[in-house]
Amino acid sequence: MRYWVVQLDAIGRPDESLAIEVVQPLQSGSEENLQNGKLFSFSLQKGQLKANICLRPLHSATFEIRHLPLDELELASLRGTIQRAEIQLNFQKRRGHGVLSVLRPKFSGVLGEALDVAARWSGDVITLEKTVLEQISSRYELQGEYVLPGSRDRNFSEMGMDGLFKRAMTGHLGSVISSMGRWRMRLEVPRAEVAEMLPLARLLSRSIDPAVRSRSKDLFIQSLQSVGVYTESLQHLLEVIRGHYTASNEVVLEDISLPGLAELKGCWHGSLDASGGGNGDTMAEFDLHGEEWEWGSYNTQRVVAVGAFSNDDGLRLEKIFIQKDDATIHADGTLLGPKTNLHFAVLNFPVSLVPTIVQIIESSATEAVHSLRQLLAPIKGILYTEGDLRGSLAKPECDVQVRLLDGTIGGIDLGRAEVVASLTSSSRFLFNAKFEPIIQNGHVHVQGSVPVTFVQSSISEEEIEIETERSEATFVPGWVKERSKESTDKTSEKKTFRERTEEGWDAQLAESLKGLNWNILDVGEVRIDADIKDGGMMLLTALSPYANWLSGNADVMLQVRGTVEQPVLDGSASFHRASISSPVLRQPLTNIGGTVHVKSNKLCIALLESRVSRRGKLFLKGNLPLRTSEASLGDKIDMKCEVLEVRAKNILR
Repeated sequence: MRYWVVQLDAIGRPDESLAIEVVQPLQSGSEENLQNGKLFSFSLQKGQLKANICLRPLHSATFEIRHLPLDELELASLRGTIQRAEIQLNFQKRRGHGVLSVLRPKFSGVLGEALDVAARWSGDVITLEKTVLEQISSRYELQGEYVLPGSRDRNFSEMGMDGLFKRAMTGHLGSVISSMGRWRMRLEVPRAEVAEMLPLARLLSRSIDPAVRSRSKDLFIQSLQSVGVYTESLQHLLEVIRGHYTASNEVVLEDISLPGLAELKGCWHGSLDASGGGNGDTMAEFDLHGEEWEWGSYNTQRVVAVGAFSNDDGLRLEKIFIQKDDATIHADGTLLGPKTNLHFAVLNFPVSLVPTIVQIIESSATEAVHSLRQLLAPIKGILYTEGDLRGSLAKPECDVQVRLLDGTIGGIDLGRAEVVASLTSSSRFLFNAKFEPIIQNGHVHVQGSVPVTFVQSSISEEEIEIETERSEATFVPGWVKERSKESTDKTSEKKTFRERTEEGWDAQLAESLKGLNWNILDVGEVRIDADIKDGGMMLLTALSPYANWLSGNADVMLQVRGTVEQPVLDGSASFHRASISSPVLRQPLTNIGGTVHVKSNKLCIALLESRVSRRGKLFLKGNLPLRTSEASLGDKIDMKCEVLEVRAKNILR
C-alpha cells in the first residue's frame, strides 16, 4: 500500500521545537484498511512545556502534556499548573489508562494544593484508581468503578438512545443514569475543614463589599430624612416604628437571624460508599464524624452520623449523635422506607433552641417557626425527650415522652412538667400532660384522645412505571451482597440490644397512657379531660398578659366530647378566696368566690363575686353561648361594679 506523508519540523530557541507528521494511504481499499493506515503525530516543546499527540484511528491514541500553566489559557475560573497529563488508549484491545497531576488547582472558588487522578479502562469497565485532592487543611480520596451497559442489559437494548434521551428530557435523568450502567464509588476523608467545602458561599460573601453596604445604608437614611423622618441610626428607626405599631402588653419576639453558610467552621472526617445503576437499587453507606463545629454564635462539640441508605429500604441509622455542651441528640433505626422504626432522644436541651433547630431543618417554614416561638416564649427550662417513630410515611406511628427540668412558665417555677403522647395505628393521637408549680399546691392535668386524618399523596404513572421496571430487572453486585449480609447481621444484633434496653421505656410509656385508648370511641370521636386545681391556675394565667393568679382555691373540670368539627364542652369551675391581678385593673380582684358551669357549649354563671380594694365590688351572673351559632334570646351576662378603676387603653386595638 502506498502512502503520502507530510512532515513539518520547526526549531526556535534551544528549548523550542515543533514537529507534525501526517500519514494518509493513497491506494484504495477497504475502509478499515484505510483507517489503519492513517497516522497523526504532533509534538511541541517550549521551555518546560511539552505536548505530544499521536493518533492512529481504530488502533490507538496517545496524549501527553507536561508543565502547562492553566492561568494563561483563561478558561473561566480554571487556574493552576498541569504537571502531568497522560492518556494512552488501545482501541483494538479495548484498554487504556490515564493520569493527571495539577498543582494549586482552582475552579469556582475551590482552592487546592494538589490534585492527582489515575484511571484505567479495560473492556466494559472504567476504573477510577485514585483521585486525591489536597487542600491546606483537607484531604479527599476518591475511588470508583463504572461498568458500561452491554448487549445483555435488557433495559438499555430495548429503549435505545432515543428512548433514553426522551426519558431524560421528561425529567427522569436519574433513571437514565441508573439504566445506562452500573457504578460504585468510595470517598475517604482522613481530615477536612468545613470552611474549605463551601467555596461558593465564600465566593458570594467576598463579593459583598462592606463599603457598598455602608453607602447604601447612608443613602436610605438620607431618603428618610428628606421626607421628614429623622433618626440617628437604622436600629433606632426600627425601634420607633415598633413602638408605634406594637401594643404595650404584646410580647415582641426578635427575628431569628441564621448565619450564612460562609460562617460554618469545623473539622470532620469519615467515609462514604455508594453503588447503583443497572436498574438495581442505589445504596450508600456513610460514617461521618465532626468536631468543634461553629456556625455564627452556634457551636457543637461533636457530630456523628453512621448508617446506610437505599432507594428500596430507605435510611438506616446506626447512630446519630450531636453534642453541644451538656445537650445531646441521639437517634438510631430506620426511616424513609417501607417501614419506620426509629428511636430518638433529646437530652439536656434548652427549650429556647427548639425554634432555631426547626428553622435550620426547614428554613422555608417561617410562619410555623414564628408560631412555635410565640408558644414557647414564656417557657424556659431544660428539655428531656425520648420516643419511637414507627409505621410508614403514609400512616406514621409515634410514642414520645417529654419532660421539662428546672422549668418555668411565665416566670412561675415548675415542680413537675411532663407530657406523654402517642400516635397509634388506629390514627388516634393520645396525650397525657401534667404540670405542677412549686410555690403553691395544685396542678394542671390534661389527657385525651383525638382522631387524626392523614392526607394521602398521589403517585404519578411515571413513578409507578419506573418502580415496575426496577422490580423486573434488579442487579446487585457480589461485593454489595456481602456488605448487605454483614449490615443485616449487625442490625439484628443491634435490634436485640435495643429490645433489651427499651423494656423499661415501653413499660413506663404504657403506664402513662393507660386508660387513654378508649376502644368504645367511634371513628372521629373526640374525648379530652382537663383538671386544674388551686395553684395550677398560676400556670394558665402565666400564658396570658391580662391576668395573674395570686392565691386562693380553684377546682376546674372540663370535658370535650363530640367530633373535631363539632366539639361539645361540659364542665364546672369553683373558686374560693381567690385573688387575681391584671394590668387592666388598678387594684387586684380579691376574695373571688362562686361557681361557673359549662353545659353543652353554654357558659352558665350562677354567681361570681369579688372585692376590689376595701370599697369596690364586682358581681357576674348569667348565661353566654361559646358559639355564636348556638345563641338564644335569653343569653346575657349581668355585671355589677362598684368602685372599679379600669385602665384599658388600646386594649381592643
